[in-house]
Amino acid sequence: MATRRQSKVAQDEDALTAAPSVYQPLFENDFVRVLKAKMLPGEVVPTFYHPNYLIYVISPSVIRIADDDTAENLRPNAGDVMWMESGYHSCENVGKGTFEALLVEVK
Repeated sequence: MATRRQSKVAQDEDALTAAPSVYQPLFENDFVRVLKAKMLPGEVVPTFYHPNYLIYVISPSVIRIADDDTAENLRPNAGDVMWMESGYHSCENVGKGTFEALLVEVK
């Protein structure tokens, strides 16, 4: 998504606090935080804040990303790498398979 409008969600509502069953911390230092995401089909993550981040897709599915203004379905393939700008969004696995990815958040 090119732009994301700020939502009413507090910036401290990040991936780990919004969906601890989906996001698992793997590594963190002063520069980055690495998370593993695993979303089952139909699983929904409420609106939360992400800093700029990179996604590496392990197992693909169809993921609906929505902010205050827009929603789009992402259909990545295994091995895809995507750059995402910071902002607030919710997400839902609207596909038939389990989505797994590594996320590298830039601090």
